[in-house]
Amino acid sequence: MEIYYQGVEISQYMPALGCVCREAATGRADTLEIEFDHAAIWHRWKPETDDVIRVVEGAYDTGDMYVCMVTPGKGRYRIVASGMPEAARRRAWRGYADMTLETIIQNLASESGMKSGLYGIDGGIRYPYLLRRNESCAALLARIGGLEGFFVKTYGGAIRCVGIEYAQGMDAAVTMEITPEHEGARWTRAAGRKIRSLTVCGAYVSATAMDAGAETGIAAETAQAPAADAATAGRWARGMLLTRNRRAERLTLDVTEDARLRALTRISITGGTGADGEWLIDECEHDLTAMRCRAELARVISTIR
Repeated sequence: MEIYYQGVEISQYMPALGCVCREAATGRADTLEIEFDHAAIWHRWKPETDDVIRVVEGAYDTGDMYVCMVTPGKGRYRIVASGMPEAARRRAWRGYADMTLETIIQNLASESGMKSGLYGIDGGIRYPYLLRRNESCAALLARIGGLEGFFVKTYGGAIRCVGIEYAQGMDAAVTMEITPEHEGARWTRAAGRKIRSLTVCGAYVSATAMDAGAETGIAAETAQAPAADAATAGRWARGMLLTRNRRAERLTLDVTEDARLRALTRISITGGTGADGEWLIDECEHDLTAMRCRAELARVISTIR
C-alpha cells in the first residue's frame, strides 16, 4: 500500500494499521479513514485540516482526499479525510439570478477550491432565480442533483456532476455471475415502492412524469420545488421520479477487493436469479487492510417518461 501525504510517499515510514475508503454518489462526498501507529511522530508533524492524503493499493487509487479530522489516542493516530475540502461545507445564504446550471456548478466548485465537470447534463439550462438556503456548496449541489436527476461525485480535487441516465447508459465495466448458492450477495426488491407518477406544481405551471414500470397506481404531487416554467417543472418531475424509483430494487455485494468496483460503475449480473440484469453502483466501501469490498447497487431503470 502506497500512502502519500502532502505529495510525499510516507508508507515506508508510517505503514497503515487500517485503511477504509468509502465512495458515494448519492448525497455525500467520498471519505477515507486511515489509522497509523506512532502517534507521537504524527503529533510532531502537526497535520492540519485540508492537508492532502492519497492511498494507492494495486489498481485502486483514492485520489486526493482532504484531512477533516485527526484523533490521536492510545499510541495511534486516526485520520479521516473527505473528497471535499472544508470550504465545501461552509453554509451561506445566496441567490443565483439568471445563471446557467453550468455556471452555478462552476461557482460552487470554485468556492470549494475545486474543479468541476458535467457529464450527460445540459449545462445551458438557465435558472431565473435559485436560492441557496443556508446550505453548504455540497448540500446545494445535492439538492439540485435531486431535482435535475444527476449524481454529485468527487474525485481528485474535482466535483463531477453525472446525469443518472447518462451513467445508466454506460457500457458495463464488470460482468459478474451470481447463482442461488452465491455467498456475499443480497438482492432486495421493495414491492410497491415505485410510484406511477410524480407531478411538480409551481405557482402557475405544473408537469407530470410517469414510470411505466411501477407496480402500483400510486400518484404523488409536490409543491416543495416550485418551478417557474413548464419546461423546468417537466425536468424536475422526471429527475425526482427517477431519483426516487431507482432505489426500489437494491443489490449488495461483499467480495474480495476489486479495484473495478467504484461508485457509478455499471455492472451486468448473470446467473439465473432475480438479480440478473443491469445495475449501477451507488456506494462502495474498500477495506484496503482486510482486502474486502462492499458495494451497494441500484437497478438500472429506463421506464420513466
